[in-house]
Amino acid sequence: MTNVTRLRHALPLSQDINKALIDLDSAIAKAIDAAKAAGLPQGLIVAELHGHAYAYAHAHAQCADGLKNTTVTHMFFMAFRHRESDMDRLQLLILKKQYEILALLEPKNRDHHLALKAIDRGYEFEIQTLMERASVEPVSMSECQEVRSILDMFRNLQNSLRKHGADEELTKSALFPGFDGNEEPAHHSYALYLLEDQGLWQGLTNREGTWNSHYPTLDGYRAMLAEYQNIGGFPHSIKEVERVLAARLER
Repeated sequence: MTNVTRLRHALPLSQDINKALIDLDSAIAKAIDAAKAAGLPQGLIVAELHGHAYAYAHAHAQCADGLKNTTVTHMFFMAFRHRESDMDRLQLLILKKQYEILALLEPKNRDHHLALKAIDRGYEFEIQTLMERASVEPVSMSECQEVRSILDMFRNLQNSLRKHGADEELTKSALFPGFDGNEEPAHHSYALYLLEDQGLWQGLTNREGTWNSHYPTLDGYRAMLAEYQNIGGFPHSIKEVERVLAARLER
């Protein structure tokens, strides 16, 4: 991890802090080299580093109000809680460190090197884009549970129709449209994680080979869920399936 001199010297940090950052650079580089030599997958190394960074920053952000008199805590407070400027130089340093780690792990990945160049040269459009990528809103427990309930419902409806040998038109109407990637990003991303990354809900069939509906779906799904609670157990009758599917249209 080299070539951070210009960014670091632009920061109002003491010599002790600068030395600590240099030592931290060296320690991280050595730890990564040792992990790679031991055969750890790069994805696991990245996940471990990001996990420690997030946990440490989150912990300090929560207690920063009572600990702002300490130098290190104040740095994290400024980076993660003090949002007067999106181009805060300490934020840039933290962002650059992340991409230096990625570039070290994946030296052939051109995107990491382009990100570093954009940060070094101060291209605010690209830097803002990088910051937005790094700032992921959490998907709440209620949203996760709702996605799981919707996936369960559709799979049970589809399997019930298969058992009864339903006609093609009704079977097609029970295909899962997915979630809107633009309007329902939390639900869509979590569904992709469950369906594609984890390979869960096998047998669930979508429309047109995609989990992106390209139109808002949640109101209709919630109406279906409300009706689904009123029908009998699995396998559901064809009339019960039709009732649930009709609820989406009658909302």
